[in-house]
Amino acid sequence: MTPDEKILTADYLGKTLKVPYFAAATTGSFRGNIKNGQAIVRETEKIRVFLELSRRIKDPVLFDIGACFGTYSYITMFNPELRAEAFEPYPKMIEYMKDIIRLNNLPNITVNEFGLSDRDRKCDMQFGSAFQRSELNLNVGTTNIRTDAEGDNVFRSLDSLNVRKMDLVKMDVEGHEMEVLEGASETLRRCRPAFIQIEIHNRNRDRKERVRTILTKYLNNEYTVSHNFLKFHGDYFFRRKDL
Repeated sequence: MTPDEKILTADYLGKTLKVPYFAAATTGSFRGNIKNGQAIVRETEKIRVFLELSRRIKDPVLFDIGACFGTYSYITMFNPELRAEAFEPYPKMIEYMKDIIRLNNLPNITVNEFGLSDRDRKCDMQFGSAFQRSELNLNVGTTNIRTDAEGDNVFRSLDSLNVRKMDLVKMDVEGHEMEVLEGASETLRRCRPAFIQIEIHNRNRDRKERVRTILTKYLNNEYTVSHNFLKFHGDYFFRRKDL
């Protein structure tokens, strides 16, 4: 963020969130109205679910996997007991996320500057033409994580991090879901998160069913499963039955 960069504001579930101009002027986590200095936060209905569940858990910990700009992590501003662990491998997204955390004084968010996978590795991340044309047209939804090509983006397995507590999980990793889950099997069994949301691209039906199968196996049928699939993508929701 440059010293003279314009700061926009966004309505974040009723509170004001300060956002750098370049982070807001995107087709990703924010949709910007630059003329009026306002930005609109996307996916507020799903974000609100995490906020409500966080209030039912003692000292809750949110894992924001594939954080992008960190829009789910910012619910820490509503719950001082909530801690967020944000995971993002792409340097530009990390920069924007740190700017937003600093501008809004959000000390309960830890930015982990790497992605998650089945093992510790470096992968190549490819972006669609909209991303390549201009940073004003960032669309990380066109990201492709190539595990068959070594790159500069660092990935680690969740099991290698010795996680002690993980209550809420949001995962949006652009087709890398199986690898993340395979590297998180022990953590999922040990921590038994209260709620897991996984966004899956609907074009790959086989991957969609494999994700459901492997998570059901790891979680020992202790969860209710629902989904909301649109034409091209959708979400699986795993909620622990005792909540």
